[in-house]
Amino acid sequence: NWGHISEKYETCAHGREQSPINIRKPTQLTKKSGTNVHIRPELPDMQVAYEPFVPSKVIHNGHAPMIAFPPNLNASLVYDGDVYLYKQFHIHSPGEHAIDGVRPAMALHLVHEAKNAHEGMNNRYALIAVGFEVAKSGEPFLDGFFNRLPAPPQPGSTEPTFISLNDIKLSLASAIFDAPEGQNWAKVPSSDFYTYHGSLSTPPCTEDVKYFILKQNLRVTSDQITRLRAILPDGQNARPLMNAQWAEEPVVYTKTIVDAAVTQRKSPGLVRMEAAKARPSTVGDKQKVQYSNAQRFRAVDTQIAKDGSL
Repeated sequence: NWGHISEKYETCAHGREQSPINIRKPTQLTKKSGTNVHIRPELPDMQVAYEPFVPSKVIHNGHAPMIAFPPNLNASLVYDGDVYLYKQFHIHSPGEHAIDGVRPAMALHLVHEAKNAHEGMNNRYALIAVGFEVAKSGEPFLDGFFNRLPAPPQPGSTEPTFISLNDIKLSLASAIFDAPEGQNWAKVPSSDFYTYHGSLSTPPCTEDVKYFILKQNLRVTSDQITRLRAILPDGQNARPLMNAQWAEEPVVYTKTIVDAAVTQRKSPGLVRMEAAKARPSTVGDKQKVQYSNAQRFRAVDTQIAKDGSL
């Protein structure tokens, strides 16, 4: 109904590349009808760099709890030669994107904006979706703020609520991407994520987002999910899957459909304030492979790789 609230939100109702979507994987060497994942062996890897930061506060804007990144620090994502600056992460439960119809119990959305952002950009935002599945023990970095999630704003309020966080420092490179201790950057192979061009999943639903959905889920406890859903509107904040609104089936890319073996998580990603400062974040050189123009990105290529990568 967002598209009928305001003309500014019209894309929510009438857009043809709306997010989130159900990602349907091929399961055999020949592409089965109904799948929307296309194998591209030349798909470039992604590089991320996040300087460790003090969260300052957890904000609840009425839709989701969010932690912003300090503007005076450095954090970025580089993909196919394009540079995006990290802005914030917010939390959905359940996770918005589904894999073969299954949504994770929770997802973090790491939001990045193009370094030279402007209205009308086809890829103004780059968003990494990190899924979480329920386990006996959660990721250590969640402990730093999950016991201090703010209640939502009162009905009719125009101001967000927040709870201060000044006693921890988050290292997202370690917490999310398993970067070694003291290293603030990580390379994410294109075999580890799905990518497609979609939209913001809240108004104004502009179709200017490049999504990266990580294949490997992290861990969250059932108690943490219960605590999170207690502060969400109607106990959840995931937009319905939008595949049916697309003019054609969404085109999702990955390097291979073989998922990497799940490895033991190493890095907590959470340090106390007395810990020594880490090195400044860095990112690698510009990618040589060009894969960002809209026409090529959206092209449907049903050819399956024959190099044994399946």
